[in-house]
Amino acid sequence: MENVNITVDVILPLVVIGACAWFVPKFWAKRLPETLPGLWMNAAFSGIVLSLISGGVMLVALGQYAPSLWVYAWWLGLKFAIVWGPILLLALVMQPQHWELQE
Repeated sequence: MENVNITVDVILPLVVIGACAWFVPKFWAKRLPETLPGLWMNAAFSGIVLSLISGGVMLVALGQYAPSLWVYAWWLGLKFAIVWGPILLLALVMQPQHWELQE
């Protein structure tokens, strides 16, 4: 059994995914229209990107053990939605506050 470094193996991936969950919707908000359909597109695009990022984090974490398990790593990365889901929701709910009113 190998030693687990809590900082590198647990806390660092959570911080990286949490930061991505906050900044990815802000990235899409600058490129999508400031409408309700634009907000839904932002949610969809951000969810896809975050699932790929979390899958990549899991692939890096599992890569030292089984580099051929990329589908399994992506599936485990989707379980990170419990971390990035609420942060993504908060970032999306706050976006209409910054929209400019169109007359």
